[in-house]
Amino acid sequence: MDDPDLELAIKLSIDEQRRVLSGQKSPDEDAKAHAKAKTKAKASVARDAKRTKSSVIDLTLSDSDNDDLPNPFAKLEHHPVKDEEFDQLLDEEDKKPHLGMSVADQLAERQALHQKRKSEEQRRDVPAKRQAVEPEPESEPEPEAAQSDQKGKGRARAVPAAKPIVPIEEEDFKPNVKWEKVKAQPLAMAYEKGALRLTRTTGRGANANAVTWSDIFVKDAIVAGVFFFFFVAGDEFYRFLPVGQNETRNAQIIMGRDIDYDPERSTACVSADVEDKPHLKKEDHLSVARELAKTYRETYGGNYVAVYPFCTGAAHTKVAVIKYTDHADRNFLRVLITSCNAMSIDFVGGSNHHFIQDFPALGPKQRPLTTEFETILLSHLTALGCPLPFIRSLTSTYDFSKAAGSLIPSQPGTYHSVTFNAMGLGRLAELSRQLLQPLTRQQKKGMRLEVCTASVGSIKELWLRQLWHLVKGGDVESLPSEDDEDANLPPISIVYPTQTSANSCSQDAVDAASNMGCHAKYHSRPIAVKGLFYDYKDKVLGRLTHQKQLLLLPSPSAASSQPLFLTIGSTNFSEGAMGGIDFKMKNGLARLKIVNYELSIFIRGTDIEGLLAGAASWNEIITYQRPATRYILAGPGKDKPFSSGAWGK
Repeated sequence: MDDPDLELAIKLSIDEQRRVLSGQKSPDEDAKAHAKAKTKAKASVARDAKRTKSSVIDLTLSDSDNDDLPNPFAKLEHHPVKDEEFDQLLDEEDKKPHLGMSVADQLAERQALHQKRKSEEQRRDVPAKRQAVEPEPESEPEPEAAQSDQKGKGRARAVPAAKPIVPIEEEDFKPNVKWEKVKAQPLAMAYEKGALRLTRTTGRGANANAVTWSDIFVKDAIVAGVFFFFFVAGDEFYRFLPVGQNETRNAQIIMGRDIDYDPERSTACVSADVEDKPHLKKEDHLSVARELAKTYRETYGGNYVAVYPFCTGAAHTKVAVIKYTDHADRNFLRVLITSCNAMSIDFVGGSNHHFIQDFPALGPKQRPLTTEFETILLSHLTALGCPLPFIRSLTSTYDFSKAAGSLIPSQPGTYHSVTFNAMGLGRLAELSRQLLQPLTRQQKKGMRLEVCTASVGSIKELWLRQLWHLVKGGDVESLPSEDDEDANLPPISIVYPTQTSANSCSQDAVDAASNMGCHAKYHSRPIAVKGLFYDYKDKVLGRLTHQKQLLLLPSPSAASSQPLFLTIGSTNFSEGAMGGIDFKMKNGLARLKIVNYELSIFIRGTDIEGLLAGAASWNEIITYQRPATRYILAGPGKDKPFSSGAWGK
């Protein structure tokens, strides 16, 4: 590359990341290194098992339905490995046991791998400057056909590639100044116990549980941060961050978004000689991402890093992780998980949810404790393309032991067996199962799921039954299938605005509703499916929503109306976001397929009110009028769900 610093803006392929995060070795490592790592990993797993209630989550994938993905290595210049040699190495790799590893050990393994490859390059007299080697963007798991010979071993392996990539490491990540030397105003921790908040839309000015971006992003106090949103509205959002031509503090800013919604994408396609069309192939995605990274570095300076994860669905995660320093010069980390895009129509005009929590840095005498929250958060940021040095700076550095919720990530891929419960709907099922386990059958009777979402997926009847089976604590082995005789729909309510209600809202809310859509083909669905829909009417007159909320409620006859759990975040009510289920495995087991990047947080019902300001009831975090009114299903005034012109009907 002409500018080697640009490598920091190009993410590793998701296959490479997951290979490292799952503890798998590169094919060229010798048996001695493998044995040493195996012993180290076992010791790490034993320590983590004692320290945490949950074991390290296995994020390995096994197979995919995408048979037409291009070879991501086709244009890279590197020392090739002959196909027969690679096949032999893969056979040896399959004989090695899979080991779950802590994040710290994952990073140590990755560093060791990089040093190994550097040594091999020197022995081959390869120039130190890797001029033509450019890391591959993130992608979905490799095609199923390429993995068909695994014979059910339960984990993925690399697909034979003629030209392997080289990871981004410390020397590739060269901000203008070190993070520790960035000057920043001190800031007191405001959300150490965690907080659930709403956007401070018009009409919520006096609400103690409503916030603005400036309450979360304190521009002059930011030391460094990663910000990932599906859509970023340039200067509308940048005014809250230390970026721009007049910014001199050199705070490290890592900005991620869906590449299809970058305003500079068309120009970058021209520069990269790539056809400007949605859903680029992997190699074209990499070329365009490189041009975009260059454009933003030239515009905002060397400390602005642009990242674009590859996927066939949507890079839809909405998260921010920000470094601050308090008045005693102690570091702390602010984590935001939200349903809000980085644009004013969401953070000013629409009703959205935020989860915010500040995590203090570990003291000099505090022993690092790898928690489930930290493991999932850092793994998800890595999958999104966050540069490894930033990930390393977070690892075993902050105290995540008091996290107020549990994370639910979604990443493109296919999951089954031990990985089924790692992502999306499978992860939600695991958390719900743990929550409901102490309850008696009578206490579970009458439970119902209330969904409020800005985008409704196809909601197939079978998927709804499968989802409800998992949410109420059912196991994967007994999932409903198409052969089941019981076709009754579960007790699910979908709170979503009717066309009439949406049209009666304020004009700015209606104009902003281009990010709302119903894909359920409502007009042609059975009356039972139509009966699941309830009208969304905001508590603030004239507002619409962009939230993504699940609320598991007890029986109406229960002593308390308090929810059993609440989830908020980026995950819409769709198979692409939460995961679709089929039984195409050779052994007949269920598998979960996800195409989006998403991140939500699971809050136990007993914890909701403790995350609200003052003595607020749990209902304070609900933005719509409850109980909602069911759609009118017949007659001249019958209702239909709202969809903007940008979405299907």
